[in-house]
Amino acid sequence: MTRASQIRQGITCHTRVVTLVVCIVSLTAFNALAQSLPPATASVDQGSQDAQSQAALNQAYALLGMDKLEEAVAAFKRVLESNPENRTVRLELGYLNGRLGRWREAIQYLELVSHQEPENLKLRLDLGYALQNLGELDRAVQEFKAVSEGSVELRSEAQSALDNVRSLQAAQAARAQAAREAQQDRLLNQGYDWLREGNRAAARQAFERALAEDPTNATILKQIGYLALAEGNLQLAAERFESAWQLAPQDYAAALQLGFIYDRLHQSAKAEAAFRAALASPDPQTLRAAQGALKNLPGVSLNRVYLDVFASPLYATRFSNGIANFWAQLHWRPRPDGPVALYLGTRITRDSRSRGGNLPAIFSDNAALLGAGISVRPRGWNLNFQAEANLAFNLTQPAGPNRGVRPDYRAVLSYYRRWDSRLWGPIGALTFEQLRGERLFTDLDTSLGYYSRYRDNVIGYLQLREGLRLADFGASSLAGYMVLNLAKDTNRDFYNNVGEVGAGLEFRPNRNLNLSLRAAYLRGIYYGIEGRDPNPFRPSYNDFRLTLFFGHRFGR
Repeated sequence: MTRASQIRQGITCHTRVVTLVVCIVSLTAFNALAQSLPPATASVDQGSQDAQSQAALNQAYALLGMDKLEEAVAAFKRVLESNPENRTVRLELGYLNGRLGRWREAIQYLELVSHQEPENLKLRLDLGYALQNLGELDRAVQEFKAVSEGSVELRSEAQSALDNVRSLQAAQAARAQAAREAQQDRLLNQGYDWLREGNRAAARQAFERALAEDPTNATILKQIGYLALAEGNLQLAAERFESAWQLAPQDYAAALQLGFIYDRLHQSAKAEAAFRAALASPDPQTLRAAQGALKNLPGVSLNRVYLDVFASPLYATRFSNGIANFWAQLHWRPRPDGPVALYLGTRITRDSRSRGGNLPAIFSDNAALLGAGISVRPRGWNLNFQAEANLAFNLTQPAGPNRGVRPDYRAVLSYYRRWDSRLWGPIGALTFEQLRGERLFTDLDTSLGYYSRYRDNVIGYLQLREGLRLADFGASSLAGYMVLNLAKDTNRDFYNNVGEVGAGLEFRPNRNLNLSLRAAYLRGIYYGIEGRDPNPFRPSYNDFRLTLFFGHRFGR
């Protein structure tokens, strides 16, 4: 038998007993009262009202005895109108409305009596059942708990009811969670649809509504942050990435992104804290980006003297040629926190095929440079400007006094930027920037420079990579990537007007060492531009390249 049936059965038994008792007591009291009243005119009206109330009460019980519940409810209400404080009538209306399934009305009457009689634990137990039937489970728990703690006789029943309600609460919470997740998925899909249509504002609103369904979802927080960045809303982006980072302290990519945002907001202290948190990243790219960002952050203490070294030897199957490339620069900062540094430097380039003479016998610039320069890197920017004057020693000429020595002047503006956890290039554009993941990355390396020794040429270069970290092996990692290379110059030299696309693999043996090995297959084309030197090759080519990269700064 269900508890609702038990309540209704109990209510029926209770009301019949109460009917008999109340009738006897009421008739006796009424006779005694009638005999004691003096024959005064003023008492006639009061006696008439009591008689009417008693008649209405008798009628209500009579209707109740005949199971005419609706009519009994109406009769008891009429009694209550004339005697609003009648405890018995309130209880009758409470139990009657319960039998009729009108739990809200039942609770109103039962609560009125329970508040006056908090020690009536049987009544509180019945009130708990009524609250449970109405779906007010939290309040029902309070009543059942009070009864289980206050009555030995009713403890077992109250505890059983309490366990049942808590099971209902768990099921209710599960249903609510499932509904929230379904609503969240719907809103997320709607947001991505808006993104595909290019409506970022509507997409962000959809993501905000999805976040309202699950305020602790770090992924949604970051998605809103990226959209806010795209809209130029740095403050909102900072708020969302800050929340995501607090929820997931091990999300070092989020910490790094937050640092860049705070840097753009000129909040150096917060930017430094975020960048330093990203230094704990096991990912070498994130670690290197955080280190570089800290160097460019205003107010961060830097050494005045430091040495940069870089090497990128490669082998290209297209010419069966190996090319060694190395440079080193010893820097001195006039101000430790300033953007300007003076340096002494050397550059060496040498390939395995060149023996002297003109193209195509010469496959690379074979020279050793010694010189001095100035470097300007504004804090908070990924830009670097270098101007230098060198002596260039030709490495392909015979030894002796006629060994070629020429001046070399160059001024180069370069930019490097890395984005973790997303794709920003052609693949990102084709997927509407919807691909997200902590293993994704994009990096952009570009430069524009003037070179006096190359016939006063101005050369632009761009490399864009989009990749995925495929596997981690302890401190090592393997990544795959797609790459786009572009080169263009003003002298129309065919070898400086090239476009290449391809795919490659990158292996990093240790995350704490800026060392990597890249193997890439490229499909290249010449733009068809020819200046002084004609193109002796076909307009397109295939090439497999194996390149070793190493870079380090000594004396940070």
